[in-house]
Amino acid sequence: MDERETRSAADPKIVVALISGAVSIAVAFIARLNASDRTFFILLLVVLGALALLSAVLLGAVRRRLFGVFVTAAAIIGCIAFVNWQRLFPRAPELAYVPAGVTVLAGTGERAFLDGPAELCAFSAPESVAFVQDALCLTDGGRVRRLSGGTVETMDFPWNQYNALLVRGREADTYVLAQTRREEDGGGKYYNVFLRLRGDGAEVISDPLEVGAFSASVEDFTFSQGGVLWFLHTVDAPGAATATLEKLSYDRDTDSYGSREWVMDLPYGADVMRGARMVFDSDDNLYLSVPGKGLVLRLGRGEQDWRTFAGTEDAAAQNDTGGAAFAYPTSLAARDGYLYVMDNGILRRVTVQEDRAVKCETLAGVPPQTMEDPSVTTHEAGFGDTVPGDQMAFSSSDRAEIAVDPQGRVILTDPLNALVYQIQTEA
Repeated sequence: MDERETRSAADPKIVVALISGAVSIAVAFIARLNASDRTFFILLLVVLGALALLSAVLLGAVRRRLFGVFVTAAAIIGCIAFVNWQRLFPRAPELAYVPAGVTVLAGTGERAFLDGPAELCAFSAPESVAFVQDALCLTDGGRVRRLSGGTVETMDFPWNQYNALLVRGREADTYVLAQTRREEDGGGKYYNVFLRLRGDGAEVISDPLEVGAFSASVEDFTFSQGGVLWFLHTVDAPGAATATLEKLSYDRDTDSYGSREWVMDLPYGADVMRGARMVFDSDDNLYLSVPGKGLVLRLGRGEQDWRTFAGTEDAAAQNDTGGAAFAYPTSLAARDGYLYVMDNGILRRVTVQEDRAVKCETLAGVPPQTMEDPSVTTHEAGFGDTVPGDQMAFSSSDRAEIAVDPQGRVILTDPLNALVYQIQTEA
């Protein structure tokens, strides 16, 4: 046997040991994946195994040079597939449903501005929602509606002057982000302003923020425990899509708000922050959804940097198992150790322990891509009916919002069907 044949010979025991080790590692890794991921990796191993077998045949039958070519090709294919497997093969939804019931809280589904008893009232397009003491306030077609004691009424709000975009509550006051148009030299310009509704009046508490130039807008606002008003400001200018966190300081002695202050630039731009929402929990930690990336970020009290709290970047999927994955998270609500997330027609709940997301569950909603599946049972709720959460099909809308009351009831608006739902867990 010449020197080349000696170098090319391989000890069968070493080959068997290497193959056994590789199989053991692969089996242990695959066992930790969810079903759709597991299927992909098994198929990937089969393809790579077939390439390896083909290269071995070529090694013995044709030229050894081709062996190296096919091994290299297999390695390249494997690396490309491993890096891009989530995009090439999106995860099938695997949702861990918590027993919950869905009922219509208000509205007939008819599009109109009709006050009265909850079962007879009508909405145009209920969107933003917030609890103000024992009442539920909503923005609806530019107006502000109030649900209290089973009756819906339209609040005193100068809707002929302002277009109500978002509503939030702090203590006994109702706050509104509104849009207004002002006639100036060269034509009219649009501005965002913050209003505080008290009695029969609407008090302007901020300087106007021009929103007409470069598609600027205020995506959301919320309050910290000290009464400071925090808001998310995006500007989609050519070549610079920015998103910043800003605030209006609050002076309790004079019960007034200061001028606009910059706080920080956000790690993502306006192009992925459309529809983003934010909320403080009871410990003054701030959570922020990033719809375009499928993430929920967290800025802890006293911290300077955001960190990913839940979600897998660019996963574009809805999964509770194998780690939380969101398709398009928007509205957020925090209460009693839970963070509630509205995710493309699905209501999700994340358990928070020691500043970490330890579990993700689904309360209600059917993934949009499964609605046409005949094996999936779905229902639409009528007033007075209770539908199981895992059989309730909501119309997907990034304008839908959620709010949670002290009793743990989740309120969900449905602007596409002009309804307001109540979701409550059985536990």
